[in-house]
Amino acid sequence: MFTPHGDHSFRIKDSILINYPMGQFNIEGVDLAWSKILDAIEKKGLKRWYLIEYLSKDVIGTYETLDALMKYYTISRNRGCQKFFLVSECSEIEKKKVMDAFKKADITVEIVDSLENAIATIDLLEKS
Repeated sequence: MFTPHGDHSFRIKDSILINYPMGQFNIEGVDLAWSKILDAIEKKGLKRWYLIEYLSKDVIGTYETLDALMKYYTISRNRGCQKFFLVSECSEIEKKKVMDAFKKADITVEIVDSLENAIATIDLLEKS
């Protein structure tokens, strides 16, 4: 086992979790970050929630790391996540790797150009 690499912060507002991964992640970094996220969701008692993933310019992951991440998206879907959103400032190469990982894992994600638009879409979903 390796030392976890990668940093992140997240916040939960109502039924929305916004995750801010930063830097270069290894599998152990993904595992550590997502154990914190899933623990926070459980502690909040959220049964129905949304995830916005905000990828910064410096976020990097290997294909193996992205496979590990997709495992947590599947777990999230099984634990009440209604929809996944992606706001990306990362390079086109990293963005393509991420989108390929979603496709391979058969996970639907909506790409949006800002946090505000993701939140507005969630508000519309909740009202319908």
